[in-house]
Amino acid sequence: MRNSLSLDSDNKQLIRALYHTQGNVRQAASKLFLHRNTLLYRIEKFERCNGFKS
Repeated sequence: MRNSLSLDSDNKQLIRALYHTQGNVRQAASKLFLHRNTLLYRIEKFERCNGFKS
């Protein structure tokens, strides 16, 4: 699965921040210095680009 994902540096940071905050979007956004809605948008974009959402 790792080889089929599009993991640029932004996506890696996103995944790491969500992992370290146990999926807490507010804390992950704070850790990444982003607005919560921006992080939610990036999560949705990641899901669409990697086939997790239709």
